[in-house]
Amino acid sequence: MDRCAPGGIGTVLRREGIYSSSLVRWRRELETVAKDHLVKKRGPKTLPVNPLAAENHRLQKALARAEARLKKAELVIDLQKKVAKLLGEPYLPDELEEND
Repeated sequence: MDRCAPGGIGTVLRREGIYSSSLVRWRRELETVAKDHLVKKRGPKTLPVNPLAAENHRLQKALARAEARLKKAELVIDLQKKVAKLLGEPYLPDELEEND
């Protein structure tokens, strides 16, 4: 119908037995479908954001840092024990607490 010459639409409608109101309805439906497809976002669907996810991530990072510090502290304490043993001095963990 869009390619018909001016005045040719009526001829086509009569020849095919179609009412002009059907043509108007079809064009409106085409516009709404086209608008729906143009408005839709492409790409993967976004998942709803969990409000606790950010806090969970922050706490996991803090836990990892604390565990790394604990591991370093344990290595230092183990080294102190070995040095004390080599020097012949008994390692007493209570001495550290008294100096604090």
